[in-house]
Amino acid sequence: MALAIQTQIPYDSLNQNFKSQNSTLLASTAATFAANTRHTLNNMNEHQLTDKLDKLYLETREEYAPNPYRISGCGKCTRTLGYQHVQWPGIPLTPRAIRTFSLGQAIHDEIQGLLVAHGHASRLEEEVSISIPLLEEYEGKDTLLTGHIDGIYNAEDGDRVLEIKSSTEMGFYMFYRADKMGHMQANIDETYQCQNVAYKKALSLPGTWLYYNKNTSALLAFDADDSTDAFYFYRIRQKYTALRRFIESGVEKPPESLREFGPEKEKKYKKETGRLKLKWNCTYCAYVEDCWPNTSLEFVSGKPVHYIV
Repeated sequence: MALAIQTQIPYDSLNQNFKSQNSTLLASTAATFAANTRHTLNNMNEHQLTDKLDKLYLETREEYAPNPYRISGCGKCTRTLGYQHVQWPGIPLTPRAIRTFSLGQAIHDEIQGLLVAHGHASRLEEEVSISIPLLEEYEGKDTLLTGHIDGIYNAEDGDRVLEIKSSTEMGFYMFYRADKMGHMQANIDETYQCQNVAYKKALSLPGTWLYYNKNTSALLAFDADDSTDAFYFYRIRQKYTALRRFIESGVEKPPESLREFGPEKEKKYKKETGRLKLKWNCTYCAYVEDCWPNTSLEFVSGKPVHYIV
């Protein structure tokens, strides 16, 4: 059964008359608070304690060799898969990124443990595999992918592959939102869709998504849409066919033709700024500086953004 629980700030409970009569005061107060907060955070970041912690995060993190044959990465850009195959040196994770992943893992562990302890999930982190049939000149050949599932959700209507994701406030409400007609629909990136389809096919089971909002701790759960499975599985086949073609070409570096994402127009308050930026898929890719050398890195609201220069 699908479950959807959302936590929202009770804006409606605010005094609307006070807001309208004091809009200038509120805006000025909010701006002052934001400026003071940025100043305080900047000073805090210069403290030696944060420097020590950053170094500890870097020194104690376990390093893993990139592996393009993991189910969790089967929806990535094909050029990324090519970089991983040849073990091309990528950008090391920053301490902030390491903390972000650590927080996400802690959320996973807590949810998994709670569900298992009460008999609602099983087979946590079980290893599965799936053969991906290749296309065109490689028809009849395949590529083997392996991975670990988050678990099996023991739903009332039968077992389902559980996919646990954690995200920020904005990402959380982008995953499942109303369309122009007011109908709720999933809005899940291809990177995750391919991963989910591969796990479902490997186990011949339907799936359920569970999203955790890191800002508010709200939960959102819904059953995966099986109607798009054929499309995303074909996308996986395309990616690994192109990867095999690159491998057999003997070329040292993955060509630009394997790149799947391009720049997009930046918008603020629904208006274009005149600048081009890379999508999040590229910004958080370990190979972004090699793949897109003509970019500059800036931080917007604390988040990294690569702009085309």
